[in-house]
Amino acid sequence: MLTSTTYAYIFLFVAILFEVGGTIMLPLTDGFTEYIYVIPVCVMYAISFCMLTLALRGINISMAYATWAGTGEIGRAHV
Repeated sequence: MLTSTTYAYIFLFVAILFEVGGTIMLPLTDGFTEYIYVIPVCVMYAISFCMLTLALRGINISMAYATWAGTGEIGRAHV
């Protein structure tokens, strides 16, 4: 059975995936003028922040934010 900390890390992983996906799609918005891409980018960031909020229920905020920001940067650098 999964513990609340395990779920928190799963939420954090999903938050990182959506944050990296939103950031990768950001150049496609062309200065937020291409609405076909603006809406998915905004949805991805919203899901990312919601998942990060859920992760904070089981992980300390300093650890969660550092992991979210650092892993997001590594993810964007590799893609």
